[in-house]
Amino acid sequence: AAADLEARDCALAALSAMRRLLCSKAAIDAMLSTPELGHGVVGYAWGCVEWPHLEVAGAAMDVLVVLLHLRSEVVDLAQEVACKRLVLDPPSRCKLLATTLTTQLRCGTGAVLLSLILEGFCYVLCHPHAETTSGEAFSQMLTLLSSLGRVFFKLFSHPCLRVAKAAGLLMAALIQEGEQGMVDTVRLDALCEGALLEQLHHALFLRGTDARATFHRQLSQRLVALWATSHLPSSDMLMRSIPPPLLRMLSVPEAPPTTEPDELVQRRRNASA
Repeated sequence: AAADLEARDCALAALSAMRRLLCSKAAIDAMLSTPELGHGVVGYAWGCVEWPHLEVAGAAMDVLVVLLHLRSEVVDLAQEVACKRLVLDPPSRCKLLATTLTTQLRCGTGAVLLSLILEGFCYVLCHPHAETTSGEAFSQMLTLLSSLGRVFFKLFSHPCLRVAKAAGLLMAALIQEGEQGMVDTVRLDALCEGALLEQLHHALFLRGTDARATFHRQLSQRLVALWATSHLPSSDMLMRSIPPPLLRMLSVPEAPPTTEPDELVQRRRNASA
């Protein structure tokens, strides 16, 4: 146990040093110009993602995310392209992200690690960060994301808003950028797993005026639009879920009748009597 604790502390110290070092553009240039150093740093970080300690895995994922999205004031696009190529090659490494994501979701642990993994996906797939992603890496990561299946839908109800927000961005990227067969599969899974009905309920009836409730309501509205647009089974289900008189009332082009203040006051008095 003592040896394991010492190894964990050493790994955290090394990863923290890498994280601070990669904040400098000159350090990243030096790493890219020395292939042995670059492959050593990235290989060490990928290896630490597999550690059972969440602190080590989170610190390792933080190092990889820094390389996927450079945060200097003037971003060197060529440098970011080279960093993404270094992190995402070979493609077999990226399967570890999907495995870790699935494991942590099923165990209900690792919110920080989950958010970092999802942010890594966002920096590869979402606009405008996807502009520096190669076509091969983009397709591979998009396929990997779509292969999550029903696990993906659990992310939208995660208590961490950072996780839910990243999952919403990734779902939008998957629907907008994926092949038609992939998109149809995701929409059908959302319908069959009940995710569409759940998000429809949140979009219509979720109460609260605080920032958290507003965010979840807007996210649910966005998801319903992504899953139901141009998908006949989902549209048919929505048509059968909403009462026809309500649909007819919402389709009326006339403006709603106005209520005089005196009449409104009288109504409230009658209701409270």
